Amino acid sequence: MLTAILTIGLMVGLFGLALGYAGIRFKVEGNSVVDQIDALLPQTQCRQCTYAGCRPYAEAIAQGEAPINQCPPGGQSTIVALAGLLKVEVLELNTAHGEHKEIPLVAIIAEQSCIGCTLCIQACPVDAILGAAKHMHTIIADECTGCELCLPPCPVDCIDMVPIKQSAVCPSQIPLVQYYRATRSKIRALTQARFKSDRSRTRFEFREKRLLLKKQLDEERRRIKREALQKKHPQKKVADTTVNPVQAALERVRAKKQALDVKPGSTTDLTTAQQKQIEQTDKRRHVTSRTRQGIVK
Repeated sequence: MLTAILTIGLMVGLFGLALGYAGIRFKVEGNSVVDQIDALLPQTQCRQCTYAGCRPYAEAIAQGEAPINQCPPGGQSTIVALAGLLKVEVLELNTAHGEHKEIPLVAIIAEQSCIGCTLCIQACPVDAILGAAKHMHTIIADECTGCELCLPPCPVDCIDMVPIKQSAVCPSQIPLVQYYRATRSKIRALTQARFKSDRSRTRFEFREKRLLLKKQLDEERRRIKREALQKKHPQKKVADTTVNPVQAALERVRAKKQALDVKPGSTTDLTTAQQKQIEQTDKRRHVTSRTRQGIVK
């Protein structure tokens, strides 16, 4: 019994040492400044700052490529926090990127009007919409960040933004009780907002990884299909499926247009048969013109 306990303890110690060494040996160094800036942003992933998400905006701020006042969802409080972190001047919110809303919004779908096009699902940056093709969609209200990116692609305009219901504070005539309840409510709201921001960041990062994996799998699937066709028809040239088909079609049309764009009277780029055909056509046209004029009897 004692031997078994000592053996298990020794194994646990060895595993702990191995994990500790792996954590130090394979530690991924991150940009602490970018992480701190990203932690202050609201994580709505709304792209109103002209960047693809809160993390790219944080990277741009850290590199000095973007000012700190381009985040309407964060408002002036976020600008002040960023200015304090980076030791820079506090700026006013740039309203060209949007207005700050004191009461956060959440999307809601008119389910009787939804046609199941899935366009809003593809646009949502945090995967807060559930649904399938030709089936009704619905919003996960607790995960919705109010980014409004699902509004433009909706073809039937069945998505609306509504304010989130705020919890009311019980009234009281005692000033100290009023202060205590208001402070507790504010702290609870800030805690919930920070928890939701962290969750939204996690969902956004997971979505980006999922889309990247899907792209890699699609490319691998096309490569395998192309190799299988090449083995089945070795003499036949298999089209490169990695090329954009629309762009390839435009290139073919442009090449044909350039090939047919021959200046009048220029026969240097024509074959012998084409030149002979042109000469016969000109001869017939000349004879027809003379016949119409009454020259040929």
